[in-house]
Amino acid sequence: MEPDRPENGCFRIVDVTRPDSVRAAADHLARWTGGQLDVLFNNAGVLYMGHHETISLELKKRTVDVNLIGILNGIDACFDLLKATPGATIINISSASALYGTPELAVYSAKKAAVGALTDALNIEFEPLGIHVCDVMALYVRTPMITSSPVAAASVSRLGVHITPGRWPGWSGGPPTAGGATGRWAR
Repeated sequence: MEPDRPENGCFRIVDVTRPDSVRAAADHLARWTGGQLDVLFNNAGVLYMGHHETISLELKKRTVDVNLIGILNGIDACFDLLKATPGATIINISSASALYGTPELAVYSAKKAAVGALTDALNIEFEPLGIHVCDVMALYVRTPMITSSPVAAASVSRLGVHITPGRWPGWSGGPPTAGGATGRWAR
């Protein structure tokens, strides 16, 4: 797909761990949209499954860098665009594992819980600016992050993978339902 064509929209591939990469994409977007952004779909995530002691410290740090710092970089890079747009929304992608620490996903669960707390706090903080902040806490989604992992957490086989991107169970044009994902609208 070619970027920056009216039928494709405007997009850039970025390294969410690098603020300069995310900022360059936001600056490009600002030129494309006249300095506004209706929705920041803030999706940054990597997943390394296995017992805590079997996952290298390097991969644990990468999980923090992508899953939390990547979300922060997206918000910071797009903040002025969102502030300039009446009714703007930030949708942070979290995980159902944020609700309860999940064995074999300990660092992932912790970082997604941090995304949830960040979402709640920023929704209150940004309300006077007219920016709504919410998150989506999906269960396992059929993506290479799950299907290509060399190790599968026990919860993957126990709960199954019932969400396929683009085909949310129970979705009839509204937001995803508890049948596939939980939308947690921060108060």
